[in-house]
Amino acid sequence: EMKLALARAVFEKPDILLLDEPTNHLDVKNVAWLEQYLVNSPCTSIIVSHDSKFLNNVIQHVVLFDRFKLRRYRGFPPALVKRVPSARS
Repeated sequence: EMKLALARAVFEKPDILLLDEPTNHLDVKNVAWLEQYLVNSPCTSIIVSHDSKFLNNVIQHVVLFDRFKLRRYRGFPPALVKRVPSARS
């Protein structure tokens, strides 16, 4: 069911793709395919995930919600945690 919903979303060629825990219920092969799709896709993706390896492979910016403010950072989660230790959680 997850694979079908993801395929539907991808093949509609969206301008913005909202993904909530997209690697849940996907095997390693499908996670790799999704990573490649997101890296090469021209669409903007907003991703909520606890899969740090996946995030490190696909994101270019992190938006951190902290103390009722949104802050945007360039780079990957490990670099963000070094700059903003509270981002670890």
